[in-house]
Amino acid sequence: MLQCLFADNFVNPRRNRRRLPGSVPDAAPAAAALTGTFSASLLGVSLTGGRCATAELIFTDGTAAGDLSCLLLGAAGTSIDLNLRLAAGTTGTGTATTTGTATITVGSLLPVTLPAIAVLTASGSNAGLQLTVGGITLPALPVGTGGIQIG
Repeated sequence: MLQCLFADNFVNPRRNRRRLPGSVPDAAPAAAALTGTFSASLLGVSLTGGRCATAELIFTDGTAAGDLSCLLLGAAGTSIDLNLRLAAGTTGTGTATTTGTATITVGSLLPVTLPAIAVLTASGSNAGLQLTVGGITLPALPVGTGGIQIG
């Protein structure tokens, strides 16, 4: 799986190798790297946008493998690092929905772990990434720069 880390507008790929089970069902790949703006609040931080990247395999048995990493940009200079480890997923025409556990770090505080859902939409007026973290649905992060590939 490809995991991306962010630092000063650069996306740096790093290999995160995991063994898959001996019998692997068919899978649909999904990948995205995008930067965009939105206005929201999460864990007391006013957000102005973010930079996210993901590399996913969504298997026909409903499981998923991969990671999604986001740097959510705070209005007052405080940012949120969100790393979602995928567990389950589905695909549709131009969309991929995945769920898993997100580790979230706000500034220098200790990380918290929350359930999360990520919906990628590859094209159209809704193209972007929609995150729901701990039951809080953030506005969709539109594709300002970058792209989304599903299938």
